[in-house]
Amino acid sequence: MANTYTQLYIQFVFAAIGRENLIKETFRDELEKVMCGIITYYKCKTYAIYANPGHTHIFTGMHPSISPSKLMEKVK
Repeated sequence: MANTYTQLYIQFVFAAIGRENLIKETFRDELEKVMCGIITYYKCKTYAIYANPGHTHIFTGMHPSISPSKLMEKVK
């Protein structure tokens, strides 16, 4: 097929063990930027991200060259 189009959006939610409040407000913005950079490196697009104190939400558009589980392995 000459033109192939894929569109897959996934929301990832993950937490620290025991949902401990490990993400402090002092470094939350920097943490989000680092995670966005990793996602962009693997040709995916970050649409929304928020690191709560006990867990993180990431909404991404996936690229077909990487599986969701491999992307989250790299982000975590």
